[in-house]
Amino acid sequence: MVPEEEDQDHGQLVGLAPGQPEQRVLIVDDRKENRQLLQRLLQDAGFQVQIAGDGLQGVEMFRSWRPHFIWMDIRLPVLGGLEATAKIRALEGGEEVKVVALTASAFAHERSEVLAAGLDDFVRKPFRQKEVFDCLARHLGVRYTYRQVQLIRPAEAGPAGRLDFARLPVQMRKELSEAVLTLDSIKISEIISSVAEHDAPLSDALARIAKRSAFTEILNALQGWKSPTGD
Repeated sequence: MVPEEEDQDHGQLVGLAPGQPEQRVLIVDDRKENRQLLQRLLQDAGFQVQIAGDGLQGVEMFRSWRPHFIWMDIRLPVLGGLEATAKIRALEGGEEVKVVALTASAFAHERSEVLAAGLDDFVRKPFRQKEVFDCLARHLGVRYTYRQVQLIRPAEAGPAGRLDFARLPVQMRKELSEAVLTLDSIKISEIISSVAEHDAPLSDALARIAKRSAFTEILNALQGWKSPTGD
């Protein structure tokens, strides 16, 4: 399986271009669903991936596995992301590894704090695929392969050119989002089948996307969609 992401200049991202050295990526995040989603995305693209659930585990994983790149959540149990990064920088090879902060904060002063603490970059949650892959390319120099396709076909698009969830009950949208976050493919299929009772074209569109395992596309559409009533 490969990630599905369309770049305006290149087309749909397929994965790492052949002939490049192995790239090891460590994900340090205390939220299981965040780790799983990012891990799946990167593994499908061809990266070697390990995960850690707190800052101390992240330091130990760096020591034993020596990743080239670390996605570091800032707010972590046991040892915070900034503190974990400082400990990694003090270890052999710690100055060379690229460490990028993952945070839900939108405050500019926190970005300055993160960069001043020795991290290399800053990506806000919820992340989008293009941001993730562009960041990895920027810091690791990796190259990707693409194919020219239309990401969302006309039959899949709503009136504004996006998936339209207007006919779905709020609870069904929440359940679909939770199933995608946990990568529960059986539950996702069950919910998509139920969507047909409310909106058959949308159910067909979601089924096509799920068949490509482009679960982050569904999640991003759900997160970016706003109902006219604000539900």
